[in-house]
Amino acid sequence: MKEKNHFISSEFYFELFNQLPDALVLLDSDLNIKLSNHLFRDLFHSNDEVNFEEVLGHKLGCKDFYQSVSGHDLKINCTNCKLKNSVKKAISNKRTQKPDTMVLQTIGTQDESLKLIQFQAIYIKYINQEYVLLKLNDLTEFGNNTVDLITNPKKDY
Repeated sequence: MKEKNHFISSEFYFELFNQLPDALVLLDSDLNIKLSNHLFRDLFHSNDEVNFEEVLGHKLGCKDFYQSVSGHDLKINCTNCKLKNSVKKAISNKRTQKPDTMVLQTIGTQDESLKLIQFQAIYIKYINQEYVLLKLNDLTEFGNNTVDLITNPKKDY
């Protein structure tokens, strides 16, 4: 008879989180980052930031973020962001969202470019707390034709 291991250390889960092939970030209901793996930190040039909206806007240089900030108001209002809206919808509907893709145009960074991002917001409830595990993949490496297909779907190839 096999023995069941009823205790797996948090170090094991942390190592597992870092070995998965997706960029992962665990967010609370206020979009504060609770945990992220190295692929997320690499993709979003993020180290110790606590708020996901700030990572999207400041670190990645999202064009829409910079267009939505006005005057001295530092509250981010990216109402058209599919990525952010998917996270908020997962929390409000208490349901995992379908995978989706978006083209993210970055400005003001060393790497001004279009990035094709595939993402999924996964709803998690644990000990009366609500979280979203955001799973992201940068598909840009598959070539500019992929980004071009998304941004210009009617173009002849």
